[in-house]
Amino acid sequence: VLAAMPNAFNFGPASAAEDEWVFGATRPGGAAAELNEPGKIDPGSPEVGAWIEHARSHGIKHVVSLFKPEELTYYAPPGYVKTLEDAGFTVTATQLTNTADIRAALDRAKGAGERLLFHC
Repeated sequence: VLAAMPNAFNFGPASAAEDEWVFGATRPGGAAAELNEPGKIDPGSPEVGAWIEHARSHGIKHVVSLFKPEELTYYAPPGYVKTLEDAGFTVTATQLTNTADIRAALDRAKGAGERLLFHC
């Protein structure tokens, strides 16, 4: 259960543990319904940039997107994955039902001693 932390991007730890390394947030670029169409989210927008900087400021190194395949199309070129990889994140774009991908991302982050952020 995501701990309640009212702040930017609904960012918060997955637990109240002091050494928590798993976090959650809203998607980069905003959650408004009008953005739910192909190409509507500009990866170079100030909103995406602010999300990236906020994640960095909390030491996030790994990002796991739980988007449905069509949700990846909401991001205009160069696209969601490339934008976050270019920003220095290790990105796993998968679906909630793909537990193998999710477990692999968790194992990579934990093995590296780095923080991971989930969003959908």
